[in-house]
Amino acid sequence: MKMKMVLVDKDVGMRSELANILEMYRLFEVVAEFDDVNLANDYVLSHAVDVLFVCLSVGDPRYSGDGSFMVSYLCMQKPDLLAVPYSEEVKDAYWTQGLGASAFFTIPMDVLRFQQVVQRLSYLFNMICIKRESENRSLMIKNKFGYQIAKFSDILYIECSNRKKKIVCVDGTEIEVLNYSMDELERLLADSSFFRCYQSFIVNLDKVSSVRIDSVKRTYALSLEGLKEEIMLSREKQKEIVERLKQRSANLQI
Repeated sequence: MKMKMVLVDKDVGMRSELANILEMYRLFEVVAEFDDVNLANDYVLSHAVDVLFVCLSVGDPRYSGDGSFMVSYLCMQKPDLLAVPYSEEVKDAYWTQGLGASAFFTIPMDVLRFQQVVQRLSYLFNMICIKRESENRSLMIKNKFGYQIAKFSDILYIECSNRKKKIVCVDGTEIEVLNYSMDELERLLADSSFFRCYQSFIVNLDKVSSVRIDSVKRTYALSLEGLKEEIMLSREKQKEIVERLKQRSANLQI
């Protein structure tokens, strides 16, 4: 899937140069170009846009706002937007990261630095796609009342205790599961954000906040968002889950 991209710069030649360079990576699709901040703002807010390249000098801060205002405003309105400002001044590009920018570069363009920008955008976009997929996918479970559908993003973990299985949701509600073994549930959730961390637990990796490793007692446990109790982690699964989590998040505490 290509990233839908918008270019904002009053310099037509710079927009053309950027479009040509980005086309070589085969990761982007230019959906619109603008030399006006207001028109660009309106377009990004009303269309599906993944990446925004914007020159900081475009616009006028005294009237409609400039490129830095655009980065700040749009990143607040659309948190998944990957905004990439650029400028002739290194200090200008740096401080926009505090406004929500995902990457930056200076002009004239350094090829190696720009390649790093593209690599970062590719990585962040893959993470966003994983999140969107998890939010949109759901699991239909048979229970004693019939069938219930649970969105992946609402599930904290699945537990089997005393031969009874239950889905524990983020809001604390529980769904009793009938006619499924843990092995069958694991297969149903394959290629998703869920991981069989212990014989009796399947956790949502998107909800894991930390991995506790006690080298002395040789015990392992997971902490999940909003859950006071820890979830047991099998010693044999410890390395695998850490690698999975590293691929998904840069904020994991290990």
